[in-house]
Amino acid sequence: MTVLNFDFSLRIAGTVPCGKPEQPFGDIHAEEGEHFFRQAGLHPRMTYPVVVKGDSMIEVGFEDGDVVFVDSSQEAQDGDIVMAMLNGEHTVKRLRLHVKSWTQRVELIAENKHYQPIVIGEGDEFVVLGVVAGHYRRLK
Repeated sequence: MTVLNFDFSLRIAGTVPCGKPEQPFGDIHAEEGEHFFRQAGLHPRMTYPVVVKGDSMIEVGFEDGDVVFVDSSQEAQDGDIVMAMLNGEHTVKRLRLHVKSWTQRVELIAENKHYQPIVIGEGDEFVVLGVVAGHYRRLK
C-alpha cells in the first residue's frame, strides 16, 4: 500500500466506515482527478478517494477522517485491505479467505483488537468493491 503526499485540493468521493458497515455514500464521478491518479501510479478511471470513519483500522494507520484510495481494477486477495459491500452497506476491512477442499469461509477483519471479525454468512449479500491502494492523512 502506498502513502501518498500531495499539495493540491482533491474532491473526495464520500465517506466509508472502518467500523460497522453502513449505507453507501453515493455516485462517484470517475472523470475527476485523472491527472492526480496517473501521477500517483493508480488507475485513473478505476480508483476513487473516500474518507474513512471510525477507529477499527487504526493498527494499519487509518484514523478517522483519513483518505484511502480504492482501486476497483484490482482483484482482491487474502490479506488485502478492501472496501466491501455487505448487505447494501459499505466498510473498509482486511479480507480473510479460509478455503479448504470441503468448505470456505470469508471474514472481514478489523485492525483494532477491540473489534470482532465479521463472518460472511450464506444468506449475506457480499461483494468486494476494490482494494485499498493508498492512504493519505488529512490535516485536521
